[in-house]
Amino acid sequence: MKLRFLKLKISFIAITRVLARPAYSFLFIVLSILTLAVFLWVFNINLLLYIATSSNLSFVEKLSFFVGSFESIVTNFDSLGAATLLVFSTLFGLNITVLIYLIKSRSRTGKAGTKSGISAVAAAIGAGCAACGTSILTPVIASVGAASVAGVARTIGIVANVIGITLVLWSLYGLGKQAASVQAAERLSK
Repeated sequence: MKLRFLKLKISFIAITRVLARPAYSFLFIVLSILTLAVFLWVFNINLLLYIATSSNLSFVEKLSFFVGSFESIVTNFDSLGAATLLVFSTLFGLNITVLIYLIKSRSRTGKAGTKSGISAVAAAIGAGCAACGTSILTPVIASVGAASVAGVARTIGIVANVIGITLVLWSLYGLGKQAASVQAAERLSK
C-alpha cells in the first residue's frame, strides 16, 4: 500500500515539475479551455461556423459571442454536471500537456494515450444539453421509451463524465510516472 502511495506521490511531483515550466503552464490553460469549448460547441458546430464566417459581425462581436458561450455551463448543466465537465476539461488539458511534454522529451507514451482517448469518448457521451436534445444519449434513450428522457440522459451524462474523469486520472498517473523517469534521466545527464 505504501508503495502505491509513493508511486502516486512521484507521479504528482513529476506533473507539478512539468507545470512549473511557463510554456507548459500556458499550454495547460489553453488546452483546458479548448477542451471545454469543444464539449460546449460539439453539438452546435453549424451555429459556430455560421457565426465565425458571418460577414455581418465584427471580429469583436464574434469573439464576444464565443466567450459568452461559456456562460452556457450555468444554464445547460445542473451543478454536478457542470462541475464534472469543468473537472474533466481541466484534467484532460493537463493530460494532453504532460503527453506533449513526454513526446517532446522523446519518451514512450505507451497505453496512457489510449486511456486519454477512451476518457474523451466517455466525456463526449456525457456532454451536451439533454433538455434541449443535444446530448448524444437523448435520441437513443427516447427510442427505447424512457419516461423522462432528459432526467435519464442527465444522469447517464454525469456518470459518463465521472468515468471520463476516472480514466483521465488513471492516464495522468501513468504519464506522471513516465515524466518522473524522463526528469530523472535529464538530471543524470547534467
